[in-house]
Amino acid sequence: MDAKDRLDVENAPERKKNLARLGFKVPMGEEQKEGWSGKLPFYLFICPNCGEFQKDYPHSWPETQYLWCDDCKIKISYVRLRTEAKMFFSFFGLLRQILRFKCFPPAKK
Repeated sequence: MDAKDRLDVENAPERKKNLARLGFKVPMGEEQKEGWSGKLPFYLFICPNCGEFQKDYPHSWPETQYLWCDDCKIKISYVRLRTEAKMFFSFFGLLRQILRFKCFPPAKK
């Protein structure tokens, strides 16, 4: 975490810090760092390992997203509820297709 991020964490409103203390990943807005092609959402959270406030953006694909703690160098899972719901219901869609195929196989010509 660079100096600007540390300053953002220190100057974050107390209500956002309180939500982070409760275990939430609190949105801090979108930023574009030097050399990036676009903006990414940043979140304030408390690392469950070291207990320090951190500010980071989600890394990886939506199904395996995580936040990174700069102090203790661990990954904190951050798969959004919307993504988990999509994966859950897509499983049932696939199951329905499999059962439909097994119960009603294609007619032979």
